[in-house]
Amino acid sequence: MWQKGSINLRKFDYGPETNLIKYKQREPPEYDLESIKEKVFMFSGREDLLATPKNVKLLRYFLKSSVLYEYELGHGGFLWGYEMDYLKDLIEVIEGRELD
Repeated sequence: MWQKGSINLRKFDYGPETNLIKYKQREPPEYDLESIKEKVFMFSGREDLLATPKNVKLLRYFLKSSVLYEYELGHGGFLWGYEMDYLKDLIEVIEGRELD
């Protein structure tokens, strides 16, 4: 989960007491994004107010082997949008044919 005002991506925060049990520390630990070496395909909406383009680009900075596909969609547009052009791209990626 993103911590507001931070660029750190942390595991789920259960609260200090449960964090101590689960993580052996009061705060949830950070994910080590730079240790991820596999290619990560990211599908992002330019109009997304929850996963904003700024945050997606920041995440991509730490995921060095990521590939970003952007669409004129909001957060819900990937599920309920009228424009589903991204599905063709998603199928291409799933079938192992990376897009240009």
